[in-house]
Amino acid sequence: MYLTQALHRALQRCPDRSAYVCDGQRRSFADVHDRVARLGAVLDARGVQPGDRVALLAGNATETIEAFLGCWWIGAVPCPVNTRWSVPEMVFALRDCEPRMLLVDAAHAALLAPLREAGACPQSMALGGGHGPDAPPGCEPAMRAVEPRADGRWGGEHLAALLYTGGTTGRSKGVMLSHANLWSSAMGRLADVGPMEDAVALLVTPLFHVAAISRFLPHLLAGSTVVVLPRFDPAEVIALIEREKVTDLPVVPSMLQRLLDDPAFVPERLRSLRRLSYGAAPSAEALLRRAQALLPWAGLTQSYGMTESSSTVVISTPADHDEAGWRDGRARAAGRACTVVELRVADEQGLDVAPGEVGEILLRGPTVMQGYWNRPEETAAALRDGWLRTGDAGRLAPGGHLHVVDRIKDMIVTGGENVYSAEVENVLALHPAVSMCAVIGAPDPLWGEAVRAVVVLRPGVTVDDAALVAYCRRSLAGYKCPKRIDFVDALPLTAAGKVAKNRLREALRDGGPPAATHGEDPT
Repeated sequence: MYLTQALHRALQRCPDRSAYVCDGQRRSFADVHDRVARLGAVLDARGVQPGDRVALLAGNATETIEAFLGCWWIGAVPCPVNTRWSVPEMVFALRDCEPRMLLVDAAHAALLAPLREAGACPQSMALGGGHGPDAPPGCEPAMRAVEPRADGRWGGEHLAALLYTGGTTGRSKGVMLSHANLWSSAMGRLADVGPMEDAVALLVTPLFHVAAISRFLPHLLAGSTVVVLPRFDPAEVIALIEREKVTDLPVVPSMLQRLLDDPAFVPERLRSLRRLSYGAAPSAEALLRRAQALLPWAGLTQSYGMTESSSTVVISTPADHDEAGWRDGRARAAGRACTVVELRVADEQGLDVAPGEVGEILLRGPTVMQGYWNRPEETAAALRDGWLRTGDAGRLAPGGHLHVVDRIKDMIVTGGENVYSAEVENVLALHPAVSMCAVIGAPDPLWGEAVRAVVVLRPGVTVDDAALVAYCRRSLAGYKCPKRIDFVDALPLTAAGKVAKNRLREALRDGGPPAATHGEDPT
């Protein structure tokens, strides 16, 4: 199947329905269909051929989604660039994927000059109109000057996207996802979540991330509306939910925390919400229970996935989050394997471990990537015997509920004992004074590694490290408790809202403790 099929279907079924709402502007499915066909013609006229890469340096906007669709229309491969990267990081990705064209929005047009100086900028066009006298040609005037182009209907195993990983553990890799990969992921979500035709989804995660792509595609398939927010702002999120009657809101824990803490938060303003989904990073039970108490009409769902699996592979349901689910542990699990995914937990030899034992999470199915761009050895290491080795440690509970324990590389070995950082983080996060926390292993001459915690306190609250360690000892074995706790203003976050533990480790190597930082907005 081909991804643009959803746009043709929507044109037949609901041409006048709003496909996208952004900055107060609405575009119907008929409008989007016409604009995508014209953008495809513009790219075609400038020499973009099937299989060519088209880099996207743009924030969340309707035009950015149309750029994905326009590339798919002519068989090109969109390569969204992480807009939060430094110029050298962008240069690396552009040189790696060798795009035929770069599409840039107004907010990032100033980056074209340094990219050109580094020899990493091919021919470029401006999404929307021109952005000044030195700007590249604008897509909008070019689209008005051409006739719509017929859809090439590229699909199946044809490459549909090249997505660069967040780089929290080293140099980013380009993940190759086909039309079949992304189509299967979207269909699986529709099967597992339920009907979405009357849904209104708020898209706030960045469009260079697989989570955002795997969000707008199911709604395109369902013919429902997506409200696009350029960046996360709690007050604006609340206003949009109230004004547009948003039913579906995906968040990472840091977003949810900020949303509930914002002065503009009044539960009744979010009465339209039906689904509140969370994921991408561990979520504290106290935060989730608070959300349930304040928004009891919004069913909680958790999802787990990665770029290499076209996003979600495991999902929980609102029923998993009832009181029985909290008691028996289902609410603390990531969920069960999606309809289109086969899942195992295995040891280092690839053999299944017993239920309840910790091993590496392995995945198989039509959503699993084709491989890493230009990295055959790393592809072979990740895709072994038909299974994707995720690098995540987990355990399976009765009924197939998966508990994601930690990244395997984040496991701390102290005095010969294995400590999973997520287990310690989950306990620390329950303390009423703790807003966010991260646990890492610090080099130690006696124990090899020592458990070290980095903590952000709630505004106006104080607590000392001895009290937090004593709190941990109520729930954890002594060797799992932090040997040292550092207090900071904020944790460094990746663009996906995950704690950038590599940056915490680098601070330790440079002599630590980690410097207080204002962190990064996860969008």
